[in-house]
Amino acid sequence: MKRITAFLIGLLTGAVVVGAAGTATYYGYVRPRHLAEVKREAEKDAADRSSLSLRVSDLTKDLQAADKKLPVQPGQTSVNKLSETAEAQLTKKLQAEQFVGTVLLVRNGTIIYHQGIGYADAAKKRLNTVKSIYQIGSTQ
Repeated sequence: MKRITAFLIGLLTGAVVVGAAGTATYYGYVRPRHLAEVKREAEKDAADRSSLSLRVSDLTKDLQAADKKLPVQPGQTSVNKLSETAEAQLTKKLQAEQFVGTVLLVRNGTIIYHQGIGYADAAKKRLNTVKSIYQIGSTQ
């Protein structure tokens, strides 16, 4: 009986020592480093969000400026400065990819092609235009 009691006391003492060592290691070494890493990631994310906000602002200004430069005539909302061959190649490629959306091609800061492709609402036969609005999902 004494042997069993001694064994159980030893086992319990070992468990307490290992538990205390594990707790001390976690709170003294692992957790502070983890918290520091979380803080660094949060700061990086905040910087990325700030940078993205600035980029979105710049792109919005560029888009507004580009809209003002578009040679829009009454009833015309698209731009096509491509040759017939280039437009045919582009159309063939877009059809092969089953593309539906709005295409914007820019060369040297000048819009050379801006066209809605496919249906915005196939059931109502409503075509996409350059002013179509799209819902963005995870695959876009």
